[in-house]
Amino acid sequence: MDRLVEHATRLAVPIERLKPAITVMGWVGFALVSANYAGFIDLPVIVQIPLWLAIMTSICRWAVWEGLIKPKLAASRHQPGAAAKPLPPADDAH
Repeated sequence: MDRLVEHATRLAVPIERLKPAITVMGWVGFALVSANYAGFIDLPVIVQIPLWLAIMTSICRWAVWEGLIKPKLAASRHQPGAAAKPLPPADDAH
């Protein structure tokens, strides 16, 4: 698992540089899908993905990113030699 996280962390750095382009592509995709759903345009169905598969893929992606890769990236930015530790839960008591 550490090896997978290490490879994903190495990929995350160049992906951060592409973040503006990825964001624009996401908004364009959202606009196209919304227009298709509203009936303004008719997009061809290239691949039919089952809803359960889309949801599970999204959950796994966020679990890996937020739980494993993002803490390691944050730790490497602040202390280059330190190991990544998860942050403690926030105390909401005022």
